[in-house]
Amino acid sequence: MNLKISVIIPVYNVEKYLERCIDSVLRQTFEAYEILLIDDGATDASGMICDEYASKYANITVIHKANKGLSDARNVGIDKAKGEYIYFLDSDDYIIPKCLEILYSNIKECDAELSCGGFGLFDDEHPADDTIVGKNKLLKCTGEKACIELLYGKEFYTSSCNILIKTSIAKENLFPVGKYHEDEMTTFRYFLDSSLVVKTSARTYYYYQREGSIMHSFGQPIIDEALAGDYYIKVCTQKDKKLEKPALCKKFFLYVEIIENYPHIKEENPEFYRKLIEYVKKNIMSILVDFRAPWSIKKIALKYIIK
Repeated sequence: MNLKISVIIPVYNVEKYLERCIDSVLRQTFEAYEILLIDDGATDASGMICDEYASKYANITVIHKANKGLSDARNVGIDKAKGEYIYFLDSDDYIIPKCLEILYSNIKECDAELSCGGFGLFDDEHPADDTIVGKNKLLKCTGEKACIELLYGKEFYTSSCNILIKTSIAKENLFPVGKYHEDEMTTFRYFLDSSLVVKTSARTYYYYQREGSIMHSFGQPIIDEALAGDYYIKVCTQKDKKLEKPALCKKFFLYVEIIENYPHIKEENPEFYRKLIEYVKKNIMSILVDFRAPWSIKKIALKYIIK
């Protein structure tokens, strides 16, 4: 069978969720895919679970490696991928049975290089209802336009999951090893390197929210979130001058998000806080006069005029 899609699943100490994740891929209506389970030095039973699945299914490959983090695990998967397209799936999440079929059909129908799906959220107290998929209503645009929408927080997401991307593009845009918020530094480059992007309104991916994940952590992840803001400016201004304002808006949002969500950094790291607040105040007017900036961000900017 000619492999069309390589599903890359980084695995690290997720024995409680892993079978649910892998089973969701095995239930796909689309058949021309492989699963790459990248065991990133797990210390629980995750590695054993991976091996058990690989012994039962010919289209599952397990790669055991020393722990170097999510970015390195994904990069290893990209290097080993045999499919024409790559799809990233986190090991505590899952996808609906028609996920790959929908995304692949859309990419071929529209002659696109990148195909996105919609997200659903669930946690232990609120199980997902994956019977609510929604219509396959399509949004098509250039990769540059999609990137601009992402930078303004509209339509497209920074998550690298639930994106079907040409393997050649993924190989040219590897994840930054040793960094948190790796998606912030990677996904927008996928869009910039894609001629045409298509997004479906159908809910194809369910994201599991649990305590202890990166989004709930404090420390280096916050430093790296600010660095991601700087990286948006660097890459976008080098790519095209018209991307400068959208990148500024994204950086502004990330800086404000840190200030709002972690107010104690003012005392814990005053120098870092000073960098954030100075940038925010310096760029308030740039946000307010940018007609494409969303009102939600402009409201935040107005609040900082009097701070």
